[in-house]
Amino acid sequence: MPPCPGSYNKTTWTDCFGTFTFVKQKRYFGDKYVGEWKNGKYHGQGTYYFLADNKVKGDKYVGHFKNGKKSGQGTYYFLADNKSKGDKYVGEWKDRKPHGQGTYTYANGDKYVGEYKDGKKNGRGIHTYADGRIEEGIFENGKFLYTKKKSPVITNKKSPLDKAKEQCAEIGFTKGTEKFGECVMRLLK
Repeated sequence: MPPCPGSYNKTTWTDCFGTFTFVKQKRYFGDKYVGEWKNGKYHGQGTYYFLADNKVKGDKYVGHFKNGKKSGQGTYYFLADNKSKGDKYVGEWKDRKPHGQGTYTYANGDKYVGEYKDGKKNGRGIHTYADGRIEEGIFENGKFLYTKKKSPVITNKKSPLDKAKEQCAEIGFTKGTEKFGECVMRLLK
């Protein structure tokens, strides 16, 4: 994309790449966007820095925007001094919320890999806790519901009796004879 011409102007900043720092009454809010624009809105690849004095000050989003909102693939870094400090979400976005496939890595060592809907764990996923516990299965509205049943694994395990019969047949004893039965009994002892 070509650089955006001059200072920010909603009518001229379209299909271009630029930087905008928010100012109000000659005082900086502090938030900053660097990236692509279309029709005066963030649109395409960009980075949004949350620098204003609020609960997400210090956070950063790097990824795709659509009509001024986080949308598509992106990474959100939780760097603000709040309960999520050090967390990171990498995945799909819709209407400013995690939506679709994503990975959320918690600062405490927990990790969730799976599906999101409207910012919450929803669908298939795996939540691995720092202490080793694992919740794998179906999540709904942010809560773990149940483990999805797995298909039983069919093994070809033979009983000791079947193994003994096989060995006696391999040696040359004829099934159904007295000698075959004696062979099987000796092997089972």
